[in-house]
Amino acid sequence: MMTHQRRRPHSGGSAFILALIALLVLSIVGIALASLTQTEMSIGSNERTSGRIFYASDAGYNLVVARKLVLNDPTAETYVMPDSRVTLGSVDVRDQVELTVLLPILTAPCNLCQINNATSYSSNYVRANSAFTVLARRVGVKADKTTTTTIAQRTIGAMMDVQPTQIAPEKVYVNAAETAKIKW
Repeated sequence: MMTHQRRRPHSGGSAFILALIALLVLSIVGIALASLTQTEMSIGSNERTSGRIFYASDAGYNLVVARKLVLNDPTAETYVMPDSRVTLGSVDVRDQVELTVLLPILTAPCNLCQINNATSYSSNYVRANSAFTVLARRVGVKADKTTTTTIAQRTIGAMMDVQPTQIAPEKVYVNAAETAKIKW
């Protein structure tokens, strides 16, 4: 005896619709994950750039202090980090650290000189309170070398008290433009 199975009416193609809905949900989840990954990559890149500029400005601060203590050199200087040069197409990316002059704010008799030289006070050595600014920037320079774009920037303004120190009068002269760069 043969039995015939009856088909349910309107049940044809329901598996196909369920598969399409599942495929749509999985596609939306995949697109959301790709977007999230791209956002996280951008955040990581910005954090790396921010950290790089922070440490470049800290290195510039230490360089000003070392130049004053070792070389007694208060002059302005700009450094381009030699290992940070990257070329992206026609744009050259680099880190620059600009040091302003070490501007003496206050000079006074050196307290330590009187202790070290009890017989006479030497006027060659003084206590100097000086101000300076360090500007660290990550810049993109186009191939024409005239157009620059700042990618990230950090400025540190500081004051430093050094004693005993000698102030070289020929290096102290500062024009108004250099003085205006100093922020504290």
